[in-house]
Amino acid sequence: MNQTGWGEFVNGFARFVAHGLRNRLTPAFTYVRMLKESPDMAPERRRMMIELADRSLDEALKLCRAVEQVSHAKAGEVRAVDLAAWLGALAGRHGVALEGLAVTGVKTVELDTGLWETALGGLLENVREHGNARAGILAEPVGDGQLRVAIVDQGPGMGAMDVERVLEPTRRREGSPGAGMGLSRVTWAVLQLGGSLQLEAMEPGGIRATVTGRLGTIGA
Repeated sequence: MNQTGWGEFVNGFARFVAHGLRNRLTPAFTYVRMLKESPDMAPERRRMMIELADRSLDEALKLCRAVEQVSHAKAGEVRAVDLAAWLGALAGRHGVALEGLAVTGVKTVELDTGLWETALGGLLENVREHGNARAGILAEPVGDGQLRVAIVDQGPGMGAMDVERVLEPTRRREGSPGAGMGLSRVTWAVLQLGGSLQLEAMEPGGIRATVTGRLGTIGA
């Protein structure tokens, strides 16, 4: 694992969680205080304040759940899988319809299913939210005991600058309804796998997301 990259990720992750909770809870506390201090508030305004407080607290809860998902991702669950079948099932679990699935140079592999599912699952969730829930997957062994998996979607895509920004710890696309943790989970898992994550903007649209990481024994 790249210790510099891991340290940068942990620092960015901690800052994101702290700022995210503060930005969500501060408005909620403000609305509650206004409700307490204004017992004679007009019913319509009171209703609006309650809705705003509820929305802020819901966003804070989403963030807490996303952090919990990261904490539950565990390494060490290594088992042999039929790679094509495993990838197909993984896409289905994350609500993505496959337009193509190509696995070359390998049939069965031993891999850490927990880490690989965290890495690829976060990318598939991104496809479901932004890529019309359809994608192609390409997988092949590379180097010494490494696996490369590319997920290609035909969504609206991103510009080169947006691709660079979204790879920063805890960044999310503008307008995303999530808690901004999807690619943080991916980055955490990829670092645990001693691998790399690359995002490439496609023409005329779509994104190619490629994860490279270690695996166990490869079977032809």
